[in-house]
Amino acid sequence: MNKPKKSGVPEITFHYPSSKEIRFLLGPYLSVVILCVFCGILLTACTVLSVRELQDVSTTKEMYDRIEKLVDLKQWEEAAELISDCDTNADPRADNFRKLIAEGCLEVAGTYERTFRYGAAMAAYEKVASLDGNEPVEERVRELKKALAVPKVFVNAVPFDVLLYRDGEPWEKSFSPQVIGQYPEAGDGFVPGSVIRIKVVSSFDFKSMSVAVMTMKGTRLAAASGFKLREDNGFFEWFCFQGLSCVMKNTTYKVSFNAEGLDGLALSFNEEILVIAREFPKETIKLSDSLTSLISKPDKRKDEERKRVREILKSFDPRAVYSPVCFGYPLEDRNAIVSSYFGHRRIFLYSSGRKTTSVHDGIDLAVPKGTPVLSMARGRVALAREHMVSGNTVVLEHLPGIYSVYYHMSRIDVEEGVMVAQGQQIGAVGTTGFSTAPHLHFSVFAGTLAVDPMYFIENKPFY
Repeated sequence: MNKPKKSGVPEITFHYPSSKEIRFLLGPYLSVVILCVFCGILLTACTVLSVRELQDVSTTKEMYDRIEKLVDLKQWEEAAELISDCDTNADPRADNFRKLIAEGCLEVAGTYERTFRYGAAMAAYEKVASLDGNEPVEERVRELKKALAVPKVFVNAVPFDVLLYRDGEPWEKSFSPQVIGQYPEAGDGFVPGSVIRIKVVSSFDFKSMSVAVMTMKGTRLAAASGFKLREDNGFFEWFCFQGLSCVMKNTTYKVSFNAEGLDGLALSFNEEILVIAREFPKETIKLSDSLTSLISKPDKRKDEERKRVREILKSFDPRAVYSPVCFGYPLEDRNAIVSSYFGHRRIFLYSSGRKTTSVHDGIDLAVPKGTPVLSMARGRVALAREHMVSGNTVVLEHLPGIYSVYYHMSRIDVEEGVMVAQGQQIGAVGTTGFSTAPHLHFSVFAGTLAVDPMYFIENKPFY
C-alpha cells in the first residue's frame, strides 16, 4: 500500500491547560486585583466617614447658630427643645446658652403661673430642671402637681371658692372665698356691659359646664355654656363667658356655676354679685324722611334679617375655638373718633314728630368712607350680607358664644363660612342702611348679650 504524501503545511495541535496551571498563571494577578478593590473600598469608607464627620460639625454649628437666634428673640421654650438634643461639648457657646435659656424658661414659667396656665408652667419648669438640675424648680413642679390634683376655679382672674363633689357626695373645697371684681370704677362689683369670666384648670376633662345669672328671687336673666379652650401639657382649661346686660340695675344678683366631669367629679358654686350701675349718656338723633320710613315702616324682610342675626348670636358651638388670644381693634387707627359709646340711651326723632328710644349695643367709630375694617380676632364668617337696617353686615364667630359684629360698611370683602385672620380686612367703612354719616358700628356679644367691646380689647380675657 502506498503511504499518503505529507503536505508542506505544519500540523497544529492545541493544549488545554489544567486548573492547576491556570491557578499558577493567574494567581498573582488576582491577588493584586483583590488588594486594589479592598483598598478602594477602605478609601471610600474613610471618605464617607470624613464627610459625615464634617457634616455633623456643620450641622452642630448650624444648630447652635439657630439657638443663638432664638436666644436673641427670647424664644426660650423653643431654644430649650433644641439645646436638649445637642452635645454640650460640641460648641463653646453651649454652657452660656444653657444658662441663659434656663433663666428665660424660669421667667416664662413664672408668667404662665401668674396667668393660671399651670400645665404650661410645669412644662417650662421641667425645661429649667433639665438644663441645670435646679432642685427648687423640681420641688415647685411637685408642688404644682399636688395642688392641681384638685381643680382650680377663677372668676375674672381671682381664685374662687368652689364646692367639689365626687359621685354626688361632697368631696372638698378649692381655694378660699375672695371678693370678685371687674372694672376699677366698680369697686367690689361688676358693671352693666361687663363680663363674668370663669376659668377652670383641671387635671381631668369635663362633659359640660354652665353659668347662669339670676335675680335674688331666682328669675333667670341669662345663661351660658362653657367650652374647652385647650389641653395644656396634661391639664384642661375650660371657660365660661357670660355678659351682663347694659340695662341691669344697681343691685345684687345671683350667679350659679356648675360643671360635670368625665369621672364623676362635679364642681359648683352659688354666689351673690353686686352690679354697680353705670351712668350712660343720652343722645338725640334727628331722622330724615327716608330714615324715618326705613326704621318705622313694617317690612317682612327687616323681620327676617333681625331673626337671622339673633339666631346666629344665640348659637353655641363648643368646637368653635378659633381665637384663644387677646382681641384687637377693628381699625388701624386706635385714636379714631368714637361718635357714640356702648350703652348710650338714644332718642330718635322721626320727621313726623314722633320719637322712639333704644339702647346702643356697640360703639360707633366715625372715620372716612372706605377706611379698612379689620377682624378683631381670628374667626369664622357667620354672616356676610346686605341688610336693610344694618347695611353691609358681617358677623364673626371667634369662640363658642363670642361674636363680633360690623355694620353699615360700604362693601364686604369676605364670604360666609370662610376663616379670617386677626387684623384681616373684612370690608370698608360706609354709611349703608340706617346711618346718618360714614362710620363703623362695632359690637361684641358674649353669652347672647351685647357687652362693652372695649372689655375684650383692653383686657386679657383668657387669664
